[in-house]
Amino acid sequence: MDIESHDNCIYDHLELRDFPLRSNGQVMKYCGSTIPGVFNSVGGSAQINFVTDFSSTGQGFSLTYYISDCSNDITKDSGRVTSPNWPVGTYNDNHDCFNNITSSQGTFLSIYFTSFDIEFHANCDYDYLSIYNVSDTSTEVAKYCGTAIPDPLFFNGNLAILRFVTDSTVTYAGFDLTFSASTISPGCGGPITGPSGSFTSPLYPQVYPSNVTCEWLVEVPAGKGPVTLSFTQINLPGPEGVCNNGVVEIYNGQDSNAPAIGRYCGQRSPADIVGWGSTRRLFVRFVSGDPSQQTTDSPLSTGFRINFSS
Repeated sequence: MDIESHDNCIYDHLELRDFPLRSNGQVMKYCGSTIPGVFNSVGGSAQINFVTDFSSTGQGFSLTYYISDCSNDITKDSGRVTSPNWPVGTYNDNHDCFNNITSSQGTFLSIYFTSFDIEFHANCDYDYLSIYNVSDTSTEVAKYCGTAIPDPLFFNGNLAILRFVTDSTVTYAGFDLTFSASTISPGCGGPITGPSGSFTSPLYPQVYPSNVTCEWLVEVPAGKGPVTLSFTQINLPGPEGVCNNGVVEIYNGQDSNAPAIGRYCGQRSPADIVGWGSTRRLFVRFVSGDPSQQTTDSPLSTGFRINFSS
């Protein structure tokens, strides 16, 4: 790909979109020379638009398309996985889908669930999502069904296998999850990409580790800014406004040299945090405190959970 570069692709760009778009369809813009990841349409058709302005040209693009099943091999450090037909319809009967996620060697994968709606059974015998952290699917880490959003999963390695199975009757909306890889320790920072999703402090909802610094770069696709962060849970030792024993810092850009938006702690979720201007990147830093110095008003400091959108 060789298309005039701009951070938000407002000049020349390639646009891929679901067709028909509907209210929750995808619209993805691409420019520059970096080859983008796979675009998976939510239905059986997609629209391709190529737009150029009156100046600057490049070699353009070349792409291939194919009719895929519901299984994918995903090799990258961040992204999003959804059930078939998400978010515009229910999944189909008789699925047996494998999503094999492999991040960079030496990293630690984490999986964060944003939405979950799969046919319930006490033993998840009908429709279910199973997760494995080794190449041998005989070792199951978790098996989910129902409507409760599962807790995050933190792996000690760079491989996760997601198997989604449905039977011949009854379908629901399915699932939407975000994955990210940390170079430090399980759940401690990493890239967060996609139009929407979620992430948490390390080990959430358990007590987070002491004396760690974790950094996430939240980046939405070109043309999708600004970024909005919503705390759905926060439990960090206060007092609020002081934050001297555990804090979340948010910056309006790609690192801590960008303008600071705010510092957050305590037990009350702040109002939604929206990036300034058209930025599509927010930098989030979590500095944990020392549990031995925590006061009795917060005996279990479980950290935070954040949803992001654009």
